[in-house]
Amino acid sequence: MQVLNRLLATIQLQLKGLPLNAKLLIGSLMIILVMSLFLVSLYAGRMTMVPLNLPADMSEEAKANAISFLQIHQIPYEERAGDIVVPAEQRTIVLARMIDNNVLNADEINFDKLLSDDSPFRSRSQNDRRYLIAKMNELSGMIRQFRGIDKANVVIDESESGIGIGRSHIPPSASVTVTTSGKSLTQEKAESIANLVASAHAGLKVQNVKVTDTTTGKHYVVRSEDALRSTKNLEAKLAAEKHVRKTLKDALAYIPGVRVNVNAQVDTREIVQQSTNYEDPVLGVTEESSRAFNSTRQSSVAEPGVRSNTGASITGGGAGGESVSDERASTSTIPAFSKSTSRIVDPKGQILMINAAIGVPRSYIVNLYKALHPSDPDTEPNETEFNQIVLDETTAIREYIRPLIDTRAVAGAVTGTITVRMFHDMSITGAGGMGGPGGIGLGGEPTDLLARIGVSESVVKFIGLGGLAIISLAMMLLMVRRATMHEDLPSPEEMIGIPPALTDSESDLIGEAGESLPALEGVEIDEKSIRRQEMLDQITTLVNDSPDEAAHLMQKWMQDSVR
Repeated sequence: MQVLNRLLATIQLQLKGLPLNAKLLIGSLMIILVMSLFLVSLYAGRMTMVPLNLPADMSEEAKANAISFLQIHQIPYEERAGDIVVPAEQRTIVLARMIDNNVLNADEINFDKLLSDDSPFRSRSQNDRRYLIAKMNELSGMIRQFRGIDKANVVIDESESGIGIGRSHIPPSASVTVTTSGKSLTQEKAESIANLVASAHAGLKVQNVKVTDTTTGKHYVVRSEDALRSTKNLEAKLAAEKHVRKTLKDALAYIPGVRVNVNAQVDTREIVQQSTNYEDPVLGVTEESSRAFNSTRQSSVAEPGVRSNTGASITGGGAGGESVSDERASTSTIPAFSKSTSRIVDPKGQILMINAAIGVPRSYIVNLYKALHPSDPDTEPNETEFNQIVLDETTAIREYIRPLIDTRAVAGAVTGTITVRMFHDMSITGAGGMGGPGGIGLGGEPTDLLARIGVSESVVKFIGLGGLAIISLAMMLLMVRRATMHEDLPSPEEMIGIPPALTDSESDLIGEAGESLPALEGVEIDEKSIRRQEMLDQITTLVNDSPDEAAHLMQKWMQDSVR
């Protein structure tokens, strides 16, 4: 404080010696300085507010939700011209958080206004960035239209132009994050999303687009052509087997409970043939040049006499001359071959071989046997005749389905193997009940037990569900009962360790014990007592071991105390 007073006194002393004009000038400068500082503090403390660019037709409810979101998160905002303005440094964060919390949808943000709001003061790179942002938002909206996708965000990274000496070109890349409605994103849908993003941005390859499912945290990479080619054979094989199996089942539908298995070999190798044919060579002219050179030399002799040295001379005497002519021509040729090129692409995909295994149930053969002996349907089948029927029927089935799996029309195909055998289905019906309730149903599932007790499958489902409901209700009641039971809690005497009182019949007292002090009482020892005890022990040890030294030490202490 004294330093400040001395400083003010010095300033006052110096100002007294100045004239009036100098004092007014200094006062004016001080007022201007204070006003400048006030203006700087006023504008420096104010935040730069920018609009969110909300659409003009936005509903009042949606705008109220946005304002409520800003108030809850304590974000400064203002309402200007039907729009909401926020601090410039927080605009991107506010929009992202509003979209993430479903306060706003991405299609409610007017991205067209961002593109139309062009300015001549923006550089080309700034306009490109704005266009890239609008493209990413548009792609996010398109991906959200996919079934099962709730949210989607697209980020495209594009490096600066690599034109220049020593500058390397970095290809663009993209990252897509999606949130599904519960089910995991499939590989096919992830590849569709990656192809959509790659085709919307020039120079972006589908291999550089990564898709991430935020619901499951799984990362998807687009499969290359080699990976797709490895699964193409399996997909074609499964499709061919499914088609052939359906064809054979339709053909053998008259046999209840028939079993059909198919193994197909499909050629999926793509063959590309390219041939070039050359004809007889011809000479083609590559360069022609010609040159002509003519040279003439003449001499004249004048007549003797005096004449004027001006003007043209029209007199002449005898003349003599020499003429030279040279012509050259050259032609360069090269032999050329005429050719014709043809390119043939054969995608293949034909079935090279089909193996089929047919299983015929024994009940079907038994019914055939009984149909051949209608006079005595209860007779047990004769083994020899039964085996003959099995052989005839399997041979007939083999010849019946052979044309359906014929692959001889395909070049390089091999005739497949057909195996037809009988299997025991453990359910034999009467002569008139082929495939009826007592045998095998058309769907190939045994229904004999349910048919015997007269219960349908729908009734079994209801009974099962009812039983589960009753069991669940009983378990819930048992839990409620156990929860409402009162447990015997210990008394306060038992909790602190007081034993229960004895009854007269249980008590056999000899006498009553009187109160007495415990054998050992606890004594609290402080640090000084411990130190004093240690010193006494050391002195005792010194007296016992070295009495002379102890006497000398005691004598010295006594002399010091006298002094």
